[in-house]
Amino acid sequence: MTRAVQSESLNVGGTPPVPPDTLGADLPQTAPPPDALPLDRRRLLTAFALTPLLAGFYPALFMAEPSIMPLGLLLAYASTVLFGIPLVIYFDRRHLREWWMYLAGGTACSLPTVLLYALAPLPDHLLPFGPIPVLGLLFWGASSGIVFWMIGIAGDSPVSLRTLFDPVSSRK
Repeated sequence: MTRAVQSESLNVGGTPPVPPDTLGADLPQTAPPPDALPLDRRRLLTAFALTPLLAGFYPALFMAEPSIMPLGLLLAYASTVLFGIPLVIYFDRRHLREWWMYLAGGTACSLPTVLLYALAPLPDHLLPFGPIPVLGLLFWGASSGIVFWMIGIAGDSPVSLRTLFDPVSSRK
């Protein structure tokens, strides 16, 4: 059954059928999203492996709290698995590759840690729950999102340990 025959058979109200070539002519036309290149799996694996390390090391470096580094690493990798990987899959399917999306995603991935910080009993040597420590946690999540974007998404050159840790190579 053709489209014209379908529209005529559905026309119950007695109004004249709309020609098929003018259907949707009054709707604004939008261009389809550009075909983006698929993400490089090696770059993504490198980003997923290295970026959560930052969130685990931030408290040890900036707050002089090395005792919470194992817990920070555990929470960072758990947030990566539970929230980060699904966010990257969602962004990839929607062709969202802007840096600010990954900044927001990193911030969102740090929210479970903020919730745990608010609800869990804290040792005496840690800062009490408040706006400054929460902003610090959210900033660490956002900076991890940016680092993930730089390693896993931005650019199209292959990423290896040599390119990460030796940006000025002696080879020409």
